[in-house]
Amino acid sequence: MTTLFSPHKFIYEVNLTIQRDIFETHRTWLIDHFHQMVKQNNFIQLNLCFLKNTNPIDDHHLRYQSIVAQYLISDYPILEEYFEKQAKVMRSQVVDKLGCHYTVRRRVLEVVESFRG
Repeated sequence: MTTLFSPHKFIYEVNLTIQRDIFETHRTWLIDHFHQMVKQNNFIQLNLCFLKNTNPIDDHHLRYQSIVAQYLISDYPILEEYFEKQAKVMRSQVVDKLGCHYTVRRRVLEVVESFRG
């Protein structure tokens, strides 16, 4: 494997679990919301993933849609500015749309190395 230069140094990851009945109603709005995060905050890229069920005896996926949004960010001050100026507004939009029909977890990862085979 070869070490590659990575233009992003941080990943801001948001994990949402949304009740299926409300997810389908708000799917288009939610995806647009993720796109706005990138456009408004100078993030480099968005990787938007829908979690697939890999456990045939677990029926959680029938009731909930799990989503992972990974925002790639070049410098931590860009993320800090988002937290200071935009986060409260963006999060309140989600609460207004989805109410109590979702759970969310957030974390920030620092990219130490990137590899490609």
